[in-house]
Amino acid sequence: LLADAAVLVEGMTYWSDAAALQAWLLLRAGRLDAAEAACKAAKDLWQQQQQRQHLRQQQDSSTASSWCWWIEAQVHWHKGDMTAAQELLQAGMQWFDSSNGTAGADGGKSSASLVDVLLPSLSQVQQLLENIAEQLKLKEAGNAAVSAKKYEQAIEQYTSALALQPSSGFAAVLHSNRAAAYQQLERFSEALADCGRAVALDPSYAKAYTRMAQILEAVHRPSEAVLVLQDVLKAPHQPAPHHVTAAAAVTLSQADRRKFEGLLAAAQAAARRLQTPHHYKLLGLKMSATEEEIR
Repeated sequence: LLADAAVLVEGMTYWSDAAALQAWLLLRAGRLDAAEAACKAAKDLWQQQQQRQHLRQQQDSSTASSWCWWIEAQVHWHKGDMTAAQELLQAGMQWFDSSNGTAGADGGKSSASLVDVLLPSLSQVQQLLENIAEQLKLKEAGNAAVSAKKYEQAIEQYTSALALQPSSGFAAVLHSNRAAAYQQLERFSEALADCGRAVALDPSYAKAYTRMAQILEAVHRPSEAVLVLQDVLKAPHQPAPHHVTAAAAVTLSQADRRKFEGLLAAAQAAARRLQTPHHYKLLGLKMSATEEEIR
């Protein structure tokens, strides 16, 4: 279907339905960057056609702008960039006022074009905006609690945000942030579990890997920290434990790469000293824990 849509888009003058179908299929296939690029190409092509034909741009379902905002908003939502998604959705609200019935408050459509079918109803957009606003509010409250060293409160806020069923990209951030709060409370097993969830949800989220490596070192497991950092740096390594992704898709800036290389060197030095794993810390117990507490 993607190939067929691409042929339609490339083989004819601008046709909004074909361009929208291509972008939507890319989005559904999880090819987020390609979907965003398809939107940009559609807008550029439409503008070129308008210039050639000397036509006045109209705000109706024939314009790329009338549907690209929805595709692009979903791309940012899936990536976890809630602020960008929020801005696009707010900007897209204008089409419900200017489309002359193409999309209405009750979601009704006056035409049967594919573009109209793909567009959401006004109530759907409003509901999504409310959900995003609440997620961002809870995340910021959690961050503020961490800054105030109120770690239990931070955990509650991040957990509440996760209960709102965020996108995988934003959920990864929330899990990583909650891991930081658990780490400060020395609840290392819970912190490590949250790091694992974060990288499973978004293998490109670099911060979750650094946090995982730090926790592993804290519980005297530097060899596994080395594997985590090597995975990010694409360094050759032996088969990794279950909490390390097989091939992380992290894109690092030069500064971030230097940071990871420094962390890797420190972890390798610690691994050479090879301390026994700190099982008490991993279980969140003190060395003086009784047998009953260990059970």
